[in-house]
Amino acid sequence: MRCDSRPCFESEFIQGLYNWQTLVGAILALIAAGAGAILLWKQIRASENQDKERHRRQFRAARSTLALSLSALTDYIVVAGKALAGVHEAAEQAGIHGNQLGFQAPRMPSEIVSALERMVEAADTDELGDKVHDILSDLQTFQARIRELENLPAHRVGIQLNVEDYILQAARLHRNVNELFPFARADGDDQGQASLMGALRFAFDLDEIQFARVYRRANELDAARQ
Repeated sequence: MRCDSRPCFESEFIQGLYNWQTLVGAILALIAAGAGAILLWKQIRASENQDKERHRRQFRAARSTLALSLSALTDYIVVAGKALAGVHEAAEQAGIHGNQLGFQAPRMPSEIVSALERMVEAADTDELGDKVHDILSDLQTFQARIRELENLPAHRVGIQLNVEDYILQAARLHRNVNELFPFARADGDDQGQASLMGALRFAFDLDEIQFARVYRRANELDAARQ
């Protein structure tokens, strides 16, 4: 029997809600979950955008001072390379005059390391980060080695060969640092091309006869790199 009265309609409506309350509850739960997921996704996207913007600013700040840091580092390497050439000559004369080396390793400005570390952290590509990281690693090794010369007597056997290895390492640092200048000066993201021979001849101004072994090895390494 059909009921057209209002109380009867309300009763049927309530009964229908009761019968479908599980389904209605599930639908409402899905709507709430969907809304929560959308809100969470928007929060994640906003956080990611903030992180990208922060990293972009860090990268620009590190890059803006990189050229100055590289210039100061190049000056240090040139001073160190020429100082090592002096050690090489002192060791050569030690057997004749009995001289001591009297070597004092050049000191590098501490802010250079901090600037390079910031560049490693802010680098936008693995290639750039690895390049700067390798320079930092080689630089620390180079500093430790040349400081050992301060305590060595000039007449120690093999010291000239050791010094020649250190000069090659200085030339490699000079080359790697100079390859970053185009990037640091915003001349492009591509790194430049330098050479060990160029560092020995033009930066350290080494005599090609006196340092024949160094030049020969540098030429071999340059050829292998091309």
